[in-house]
Amino acid sequence: FSRTARVLAVHGQVVPSTLANVALLADKSPMLDAQAIRIEGESRIPSIPGRIRAVHLEPGQPPAFPEAIRAILAAEMIVIGPGSLYTSVLPNLLVPDIAHAIRSSRAFKVYVCNIATQPGETDGYNCRQHLTAIDEHVGRGIADLMLVNDRIDAERFPRVPFVRPAEEGITTIPTYATDLIDDQRPWRHDSLKLADALIRLLEERTGPLELSSAERAEPAIGLS
Repeated sequence: FSRTARVLAVHGQVVPSTLANVALLADKSPMLDAQAIRIEGESRIPSIPGRIRAVHLEPGQPPAFPEAIRAILAAEMIVIGPGSLYTSVLPNLLVPDIAHAIRSSRAFKVYVCNIATQPGETDGYNCRQHLTAIDEHVGRGIADLMLVNDRIDAERFPRVPFVRPAEEGITTIPTYATDLIDDQRPWRHDSLKLADALIRLLEERTGPLELSSAERAEPAIGLS
């Protein structure tokens, strides 16, 4: 796990969702009304043209890593995302006990929607469609709030396919929108802006935070 943390440049502890040897599968339609074909492999899924209808793990119900469950149940805040919707975020939630632990946790749960769409995965998606994909795969209510970027600077960054906020009142959970763009890489989150927004949202619920060094290094959960 320490090797994974070094590769990902993560400060803290990386804990896998499962130790099982799983494959990621996607049902993808090359055309709007065409029959879906099944594609295997995280790197192959976005490379095949078409629209993703669903993703699956094989085997379908891998056991969760116990340390990941303990970390989720002990957390004060659970942040889902950002990351590739179908090949990074959803695979972790498809481990049944991971999703169950998140629902059971008393932590404040925030889904962080991506800044930009991803070719081959979320072309043309807005924030509501990102959330809908999660709802359709694991059911509603996995998060308490969706954090989205509202700085759609198409004039300055004309080539960035921004994920646009959904219209007010049409998402299944409350939405908080603010400027989250990294000015040097506008298709990505600015880590300081994102951290500040998350802390402010948590403090609105809990009051001012005084984090210990141990709390600052809480585990990050990822699919092995």
